[in-house]
Amino acid sequence: MTLADDLVTANLSKRTSGGKCRICQFLKTLDKKSLEAISEKIKDVDNVQSSTLAKFLTEKGYVDVSQGIVSRHRRGDCKGAK
Repeated sequence: MTLADDLVTANLSKRTSGGKCRICQFLKTLDKKSLEAISEKIKDVDNVQSSTLAKFLTEKGYVDVSQGIVSRHRRGDCKGAK
């Protein structure tokens, strides 16, 4: 089979199953004050870059996330962000 054949039969639509993303799991562990503070930063796409937020959370030891995970959560592509 070729790549072209595989692409015809592949289900490449947006993921509809699976667990919540690492950001969603992390948010569930926070107290109210911390949840409000990080939620503001997650929503502030104009002033807080996903890569900067991911680096901060990872380096401070809160949660090991990549820029891609933060970006997907911000776009609402993960199951729990809706």
